[in-house]
Amino acid sequence: MNAPFEDAAALGERIRRRRKLLRMTQEDLAGSNFSRSYICQVEKGRIRPSLNALESIAARLGISPAELFPGTPLPDGGWQAAHPLRIAAISNLLAGDYKKAIALFTRAMAKAQAKSPGEGIHLEPGQEIFLAECRLFMAVALMFEGRFGHAARVLEDGTDE
Repeated sequence: MNAPFEDAAALGERIRRRRKLLRMTQEDLAGSNFSRSYICQVEKGRIRPSLNALESIAARLGISPAELFPGTPLPDGGWQAAHPLRIAAISNLLAGDYKKAIALFTRAMAKAQAKSPGEGIHLEPGQEIFLAECRLFMAVALMFEGRFGHAARVLEDGTDE
């Protein structure tokens, strides 16, 4: 038996499952750091990514590198499932489509703040930073649209209306 290959296959499967949960394509996951082919090979267990590559892949999946290994439960979506919306919103902001960016940031924040019945107001590690980044980028988009008062409210009290 080839234990390292089995480990690579299990790692690749966890990456693929997380990517699909987030409704990301291999191209989305690859971003500008990797090729779609590289991600495909990692997911099939044919390539063992370096530690730097794992860190980058995990960040795009909204999880820690440790969560990519068997024995560590993968998040079920939760607030991390809003990560692809934030990526799309930032892309639209950079492309100058401020209205679409604002709409996507609003959706990302709503998804990141959604709570299951019985949950309190406690924020998970990383969730507060995620929301703060969304508010900051949303305020930038609002300022580009000339909506300075709205941008100030988003930054001051975290509301998007």
